[in-house]
Amino acid sequence: MNSGTNKTERTVVGRLIEAVRGGQVSIHRLPENTLLQPLDICEIRLKVAGKAFTCLADNEYGDMDTDNLPLQLGAILSALDHVSSAKGFSDWCEDLGLDANLDEVHELWQRERENAATVPQLFTPAIKPISGYDWQLGAGGVKELRALPHRLARPDLHIDMAQRSK
Repeated sequence: MNSGTNKTERTVVGRLIEAVRGGQVSIHRLPENTLLQPLDICEIRLKVAGKAFTCLADNEYGDMDTDNLPLQLGAILSALDHVSSAKGFSDWCEDLGLDANLDEVHELWQRERENAATVPQLFTPAIKPISGYDWQLGAGGVKELRALPHRLARPDLHIDMAQRSK
């Protein structure tokens, strides 16, 4: 991996790769939601260990348009972390550019809060979310994830993370 990536970031990248390699994770982008479309936010159907969730993911940088499952899973987990760490509904809406007065937005908030309490618990060992700053700057773990070959979801692919760090 890149010398600018620290041990924690390498661990996160490795865990994201392992999560999708096991075949327990599938990610499918849902048809455009007119409420979210102008905001570069998309709805995703995430399946983990046989359980299905509809989640939001930021797509400002086109990460959800790729076939890079570790990158996509990282974006989803970061979005869930964002909703769980938000100071409240109004702050979350403001951060995403959503109209807090719409019932549909409140339903999204409720769903995302439920997902944030459930989805991360399905990964053992836990996968630490990548910071919003790294997503904005394309740095750290995000940089490493974007540089990965997109075929990583194939269960027959073996990647030695120690070899990548040399």
